[in-house]
Amino acid sequence: MEDPGIKQDINPSGVEVELGVVDEGTKTLTAEQQSTLNTFRNQVQDVLKPDHDDNFLLRWLRARNFDLTKSEEMLRNSLIWREKHNVDTILEDFESPDVVKKYFTGGTSGFDKEGCPIWVDPLGRLDFKGLCACARKIDLIKHKVYRLELFTTIMKEQSKKLGKLIDKETIIYDMEKVGMRHLWKPGIDTFNQFVTLVEDNYPERLKFIFIINAPKIFPVIWKLVRPFVAEGTRKKIKVFGTTNYTDTLLKYIDADQLPAAYGGTLVDKLGDPRCGEMIVQGGEVPKELYANADSLERDKFTSVTVGSKQLLDLDYNVTIPESVLSWQFFTEGYDVGFAVYKRIQEGLQKGNMEEIVTPERVTSHIYPGDGSVVCKTVGTYVVRFDNTYSWTRGKKILYSVDVMAPDSMDGFSNVDICTN
Repeated sequence: MEDPGIKQDINPSGVEVELGVVDEGTKTLTAEQQSTLNTFRNQVQDVLKPDHDDNFLLRWLRARNFDLTKSEEMLRNSLIWREKHNVDTILEDFESPDVVKKYFTGGTSGFDKEGCPIWVDPLGRLDFKGLCACARKIDLIKHKVYRLELFTTIMKEQSKKLGKLIDKETIIYDMEKVGMRHLWKPGIDTFNQFVTLVEDNYPERLKFIFIINAPKIFPVIWKLVRPFVAEGTRKKIKVFGTTNYTDTLLKYIDADQLPAAYGGTLVDKLGDPRCGEMIVQGGEVPKELYANADSLERDKFTSVTVGSKQLLDLDYNVTIPESVLSWQFFTEGYDVGFAVYKRIQEGLQKGNMEEIVTPERVTSHIYPGDGSVVCKTVGTYVVRFDNTYSWTRGKKILYSVDVMAPDSMDGFSNVDICTN
């Protein structure tokens, strides 16, 4: 099954850049930088391949501000990572599970005005909880690496076609439909792992990131992701609301390379303005595809039994405003009541607790109970499992609860916020 998120007419074996392809950046090096480049090549000569030219080496130097020691460490670690995970042959050896191909958002719409490939990702339509319930984490990571390697091949094709170096990409993240369901710690952690993987192994290949349709909750999400995004990357990010991005996109991308849904003229063969044939649109993963609790990484969950007619209250101390409290739980065989409160004063009486998440009985023996909430103020938050309605039966619960503190620095430092 083809992945509609990637144009498949690219030769997976890759095409090397011709010798005549020159990066203008190599012409503007200072004498000191050129000397550093020469020294760097000598120091890593033992691991270089024939296609590792000056342009390749400069990516690692620029990522570490021409610090020789840090650049060498970064490059060697990346080459070890590639060998360990068979990245050089992943285009031939790996095929993503069908559910991942169908629901993992993103795809390419074409090329920007300078010939760099465009990645369009409707992140707000990504059901990452659903994907994690259906696929192994390693398959999600390999799927991401596969896409990165295929984009590398596309860049080599473009370099040969245009006679100039193409080694950067333009990314559009569509945040429409992003909401509280995306504030899920395993999902945030995996996304941050993706970011770190790209920063560590594909340096200096980002041209721009355009974040469009940013919702009100976006600042909270950004603060959770920001610590994993390199300073240089932050400077290439432009954030837009729901109505003011089209002119900017068309400044960098021709209309026939931009989906009509975003102000361009591109549609797919079916006339879809979102170009669903080329760009995976995600959507909710059917629950019947979910794996069961037996497939969980149980070491990440705490097991407890709540007796009949009993409550279990779990206290979590939030010390930083706008931290995110997230949870996931399963029960074995039967449902259980669930709610979240904030303690106003000591005691479990109703008047001493502010209701944050309305109590409800969750059929967590069928599908996982999960969710998240932004803790706007500091204090003690109480996660409650309620079995008081059961007179005879205790409930065994597997749960994981986390508090994610936002980055304490200025949330949008070095990020271009476009409000006009």
